[in-house]
Amino acid sequence: EPGYLILDGSRSIADRLKELDTPYMIYSFTGARHEISSIPFPYLKEVFQYFDDVFLNKVHQQIEIVR
Repeated sequence: EPGYLILDGSRSIADRLKELDTPYMIYSFTGARHEISSIPFPYLKEVFQYFDDVFLNKVHQQIEIVR
């Protein structure tokens, strides 16, 4: 339908990447909504380690973290 755009959330995107056997990392926060959509400063160490592993060292990782 013209003018119609499907917007997927992070969960559905992660599910699709899992189906495609593509590396991904998703953080989920129980009970949280869009207030956690900013940069995850407390978790940057883990995020940068993921970048290093996947992009630089070609390690295949599918990571799902629930807090």
